[in-house]
Amino acid sequence: MRRAVRMAGILVTVIGLAASLAGLAGAAEKVRAGLDFTISGYHAPWFVALDKGWFVEQGLDVTISRGYGSGDTAKRLITNVIDIGFHHPAPLIVANAEGENLRIVMGYFVQEMCAVYSAAQDGNVRKPKDLEGKILGNPPGDACNILLPALAEKTGIDGSKIKHAAMDAPARLPMLASGQINVTMSFFDKDILFSKALQKANKTMVSFRFAEYLPMYSNSVTVHQRTLDARPEMVKKFLAALVRGFKYTLANPDEAAAIVMKLYPESDKEYIRASVDTLRDSIWDEITKAKGVGVINPEKMTATRDTIVKYWKLKATPPLDKIFTNDYIEWAHKQVR
Repeated sequence: MRRAVRMAGILVTVIGLAASLAGLAGAAEKVRAGLDFTISGYHAPWFVALDKGWFVEQGLDVTISRGYGSGDTAKRLITNVIDIGFHHPAPLIVANAEGENLRIVMGYFVQEMCAVYSAAQDGNVRKPKDLEGKILGNPPGDACNILLPALAEKTGIDGSKIKHAAMDAPARLPMLASGQINVTMSFFDKDILFSKALQKANKTMVSFRFAEYLPMYSNSVTVHQRTLDARPEMVKKFLAALVRGFKYTLANPDEAAAIVMKLYPESDKEYIRASVDTLRDSIWDEITKAKGVGVINPEKMTATRDTIVKYWKLKATPPLDKIFTNDYIEWAHKQVR
């Protein structure tokens, strides 16, 4: 009899604990995060934080969706489809020059990540001028497409001589390998994918990087100012969890890649692991080494802004405090030691 009473008490306790946990889960603040493009190993910190439960520890119920180009991600922030974005600063600066109110709250890539890919046997594009007369296949909202006018003006390319073919990202590889397009563009984390696709077609990959010609920041973590006004604590907590994800990814790259593969088993395993290394090689400069990953250098952001303003011929130049703030990422680093 006593044992039955004791078991009943334990059962009540377990049920009560489950109810409490369910209540806590229900109280978690929902956050919609949107990435820049298809899933890469350089997204690992986001998925490590998700998989390890570090967003949940911050009281956040986070969903992370893939993107369809930096321009599209910026639009989703503006239209309140997502709360946290990850995209190139170019569409942010353009939007803010036109009266929008987006902010970078954490840097990510400290160099321009775009690269141009072709087969030596077809396009053989080894420098910007070689783009003239070629068929360039790329998604219209891709960050590299957005930056192409700046590259063209900086290097003297006649943009009218480039033939554009719009397509979704997955179509680029087979169309480049088959010669249906001469050249395409993507972040250089995908070196391994383009090389493998062209090797299968008995072709040799050639490429060059935008960073050789355009010194500027690339993708960053962004929010709309209305979110900073209404939910500043959420942004702080999100970045604290993401910083933990960064630290773990940098210390455990194999496991970080495995987590991405677990969540996205359809991905190319070799590519995911290689692009984790791309992340590790692309986030460090003097400022981030001294103050922590994601802290923005005002001088470099000024150069990034001025490049966008100049080559897009923007009518307004957004002030730096309307483009980024270090307050949130610096707070996050103080929480994560």
